[in-house]
Amino acid sequence: MTTVSTYALDHKASDLSPVINQLIAESPFFISLFPVKELATQTRCEWFQDRLKGRSFVGTPTTDGKITVAPEESSKIRTEMRITVRDDSAVFRVVGVTATEITVEFVASHSSNITSVADLPTDLTTFNVVHEPIVEGSVDGEKVFHQPGKDYNFTQIFRKDVEFTRTAKTIKTIDGSNSFVEQEAFALDLILREINRGAINGVRNDNGADMLRTFGGLYEFGTQLGGLEIMRLDAILNSSVINDAAQQINDAGGNANAILVGTGQRRVLSAEYKDKVTVVREDKMRGVFVSDILSDSSGTPMKIVCDPDIPDQHAWVVDTDCFGMRYLSPILSTDATTPAMDGERRKIIGELTLEFKNAKHRLCLIKGLKPSHTALAALQPGP
Repeated sequence: MTTVSTYALDHKASDLSPVINQLIAESPFFISLFPVKELATQTRCEWFQDRLKGRSFVGTPTTDGKITVAPEESSKIRTEMRITVRDDSAVFRVVGVTATEITVEFVASHSSNITSVADLPTDLTTFNVVHEPIVEGSVDGEKVFHQPGKDYNFTQIFRKDVEFTRTAKTIKTIDGSNSFVEQEAFALDLILREINRGAINGVRNDNGADMLRTFGGLYEFGTQLGGLEIMRLDAILNSSVINDAAQQINDAGGNANAILVGTGQRRVLSAEYKDKVTVVREDKMRGVFVSDILSDSSGTPMKIVCDPDIPDQHAWVVDTDCFGMRYLSPILSTDATTPAMDGERRKIIGELTLEFKNAKHRLCLIKGLKPSHTALAALQPGP
């Protein structure tokens, strides 16, 4: 009788990317905000930035209707737009735009004290865009597909090796913890944690003589020159502070829809509503947990994401359209057993990068918050 041998699954290559993608999507941590996008094709992964049309721009006016601006501000503006000085009702028409200067003419005061271009403030001023009229029978509209620039990140290799001696693999355990399937799941969890921490604290670096290639994370892109941030020295984190940051993102053209905090500040946010929320539950459960905050400036719900790797005195308000994940190579599990090895080994390895599109306009850091333990003590009701 001929015996038919079966090929051991331990020796087959398997793609674990779908598994880790599911783990990422179900993760309660920051990395869950990164959808999988198209594959990377180089170790230096570039992307075009979106041309976000913010509701506002900043510039320094002169008395003859000229407003000096930075190039990234002038890129938001076109002739015929109507603008106002923030917190004022007077309306101006844009009649000329260069890389560093916007020329306006007076249109209407609408009960404002400003009645001409000569009345414009002469220090750094924020202007709001009202709208952009379009000529009847127009051939072209505003080219929203235009990309004003690009940014990049590097890919990073993640690898774990699962190894069993012949003896360990032969021994039977009740929980099956000496199986490759069980140990691969554990290795994937370690990779997920490393990706998540890199997504927060990773430093963008190419291969060099003294440093390996790594991708940059939230702090690398979110704290670059020109990025959004607010300082709230020794303030208790609450919906008012959150909305201040959300307004900056919305004014820059983004859509603030998530809040990223550490575990302590997560409790602080829930404590704000402790006496304001009534929840009917069974007697076996009690307490208050707030999962979303409504933006005062846009009406958009902002999901609260808690990640223990966010510093306690920091919080982030973000537009999740900023984020994406790209594989250069999928995460594969392959046999790595050497001929002389008394056992078996599997190699779990893959390479990927993270995308932070328009980080300067979609990420806002809140700094200087009151430490969470102090804030919670202050929020406790008195005796």
